[in-house]
Formats: sequence, structure tokens, C-alpha cells
Amino acid sequence: MAVGIYKRTSPQVTRTRLHVLKEKQTMNLSAKIDLSIQVIKKGLAIGKGCLLFSGGKDSTVLKHLMQTIDKNILIMFNDTTLCHANYVKDIKEFLKNDNYIITRPEEDPVTMWRKRNNYPILSKQGHSRYKKKYPDLKISPVQCCYNLKEKPANKILKKENIQCVFWGIKCVDSMRRKFLFVDSGYLFKPKKYPWYQCYPLLHWKNEDIKIYLRKHIPGYNIDAIYEKGCMCCGTDIKFYPNNLKRLYDTDKKKWLYYMRCGMGEQILKANGIPGNKLEKILNEKPEILLQVLT
Repeated sequence: MAVGIYKRTSPQVTRTRLHVLKEKQTMNLSAKIDLSIQVIKKGLAIGKGCLLFSGGKDSTVLKHLMQTIDKNILIMFNDTTLCHANYVKDIKEFLKNDNYIITRPEEDPVTMWRKRNNYPILSKQGHSRYKKKYPDLKISPVQCCYNLKEKPANKILKKENIQCVFWGIKCVDSMRRKFLFVDSGYLFKPKKYPWYQCYPLLHWKNEDIKIYLRKHIPGYNIDAIYEKGCMCCGTDIKFYPNNLKRLYDTDKKKWLYYMRCGMGEQILKANGIPGNKLEKILNEKPEILLQVLT
């Protein structure tokens, strides 16, 4: 298994590697597990490892797989302070017998959004197109994720002298992740950081994850539909239903708070509607704020 350095591949190599990925995705689950174990061992052979854990299905499966190799693997959970009530408490309970660290951002998220003009609305890839169309838009999901998760996580990774970071992500979740496999493979050294990145589940499908959870972690609530990350994240606002719709349905008071803290104004602007109409829309047509349609 090659250990790569990130670089964009040629069209011919891209086609070949996408075909390889498709073949790996059709393997039976036992073969997929064996391959993931190989990838994990390669990553741990580099040096001290750390699993980035969200509590979601994929990272829970990866945690279980990794602990069959190293029961004391360091686990990191990024508490953005935007999780649903009691979620961090549940995470602590789930990890109580493990070697874990919980990070928190340096600033309150709302304070950070207002100060840095980076409300988490629209996708990391697509938000720049809207900013060109509406230059006064104050959105930057990339910077939001960096300040709430990546920045505090990097401090811990440096302090703990981590050599390899493990992520529980799958290629079936997006085209971007398919190209992660194409360009970087399972294990690679980024230009930006001193630690390697390892993705042992790239070839898994959603059904594989469910089967594994039912067999090995039967207490996990596979059918939970609530957002396990930032409940007010608007990066999926082009789709429906989305995080903000789920928040609107489950906790309208909190949804109203985030709309009035600045998010609502930016969502209106992305829809081509003046931000000063926020209160009128909150009172008369709040559904306009649940999706960006332009």
C-alpha cells in the first residue's frame, strides 16, 4: 500500500483509480474489514495515532476497529458548543473507559461569526459563487470549521506529538470524497501539517456500517436522525430537509436565536432578499429561511 503525498492526478489515472474504488466497494464486508485493518496498522506504524471521533456511525465503527489493534488509542471529540443538549454528556458516557480528549473553541461561535464575518452557510465548495454574486455576504463555512474544530484540534495534536490522524469517512458520501481516494488514497502526508492522514473506511458503504454496528455495537442507535454535529450548520442548506429544518422542527426557540444572531440576514441575502426584512419574514414566512433556492 503506497503512502502518498497529495497531488491532483491525470484524467487517465483518475479513471483507473475510480474503477479500483468501485471494485473495493463491491467486496464483501469481511474483506472490507480486513483491508481497513491493514490500513489502520499502516497508519499506526508511522507513530502515535489519534482518532477524530464525532459519535456518528462511521467514527463509531472506526473506533471499534482501531481498538481491536490498540485499546489505548487516543480519541479526540471536538465540542463546537453547537451540539444538541446533552450530546456532549452522552459522548463522555460513551467514552468513559477510553483514552479521550474533548476540545472546545477559543471563542463563543456567535461572537466568532460576527467578528470574522464567516457564518456557516452554503457548502465549502459552493459558497464563493454566492459571494461573487452578493459581495456583502458574510459567509465562510471553511473558516467556521477551522475556528471551531480544526484550530483547537491542531493544538492537541501538536501537544501530544501525534504522527497519524484517523478519520471515519466514506467515499459514497460525496464526489469530493471519491476524489480524496483518487488523489491521496488511504494514507497520505499533507503539505500543511506534520502528521499523516489516514482514512480506513473509504471503501465502505452505508449498509456495511449498519451491518457492522448491529453485530458489534448493538446498543448504538442506528436510526437516530438528529444532527450529531453543529445543529445550526447551514452548509447543507441547498438540500431539504437539512440541519436548520431539523432544528426548526425540534427547537424553534433556539432556531430563532441563531436566525437573529446574524444567520437569518445572510440566508436572506443569499436568496436575493434584503436582510432588513428578517423580522417580517420570521413572523410571516419563516420557511424562506430554511433553504437557499437561488
